Amino acid sequence: MLASDFSHRPVELVYDRRQSPRISLDAPALVDAFHAWRKCAVRSVSTTGISLIVDLPLAVGARADIYFEIPRALAVEVHAEVVRCSDGELAFRFLDLKPDAAEAIAMYVHSHPSEAEPNYAVVC
Repeated sequence: MLASDFSHRPVELVYDRRQSPRISLDAPALVDAFHAWRKCAVRSVSTTGISLIVDLPLAVGARADIYFEIPRALAVEVHAEVVRCSDGELAFRFLDLKPDAAEAIAMYVHSHPSEAEPNYAVVC
């Protein structure tokens, strides 16, 4: 197919349902699920959840405790639920974020707006 074959098709932007921007965070983390734990890496964080690079097979809806640190702030311990899983990546929604952790994450997210990941995908 030639590029001209696509000229009549409109480009559609599909917006994500997330209400909070995701910010890249290069930090280690620990996931504890069903009495099994794994060391992993944080991919991104938002005020409502976290994305981890981890080799741990968890299904959507599974719950786990996650431990990670916000740079120059504090260590976060939170109970969370898997909302998305794909090749080596798990996305979690925070379930019981303590007020001091919520404030530290919000300050981190809002102090790094230029690092926000896009909240849309281009569909052709």
